[in-house]
Amino acid sequence: MEDEPDLLDEFQIQKLRSQEDKDELIFGELADRVADLMQQRMETLLSMLYRLDVDETKIRQALDPGSDLAPHIAIAKLIVERQIARAKTKENYRTDPIEGWEDF
Repeated sequence: MEDEPDLLDEFQIQKLRSQEDKDELIFGELADRVADLMQQRMETLLSMLYRLDVDETKIRQALDPGSDLAPHIAIAKLIVERQIARAKTKENYRTDPIEGWEDF
């Protein structure tokens, strides 16, 4: 895109070199948002995790003070894992559009 370098410069964003850089940046933003929610609106975070259908046992493990990862990082990983699983499920159970449904 011709305007992309201007926008990146305007917002002082460095151009990302690879998909891995993009994934890392997105994960960092997600983890930061989870940390904010943990500090300010824990009930909202738990509600969001419930709606995403993240396993409650895994959430408890992520919040355990003895966990190897910081809680916000562990929860962000659970969110990413769940979203990947949802995408795979949708792909595996994709159905063709129903012909003639507009006539109903």
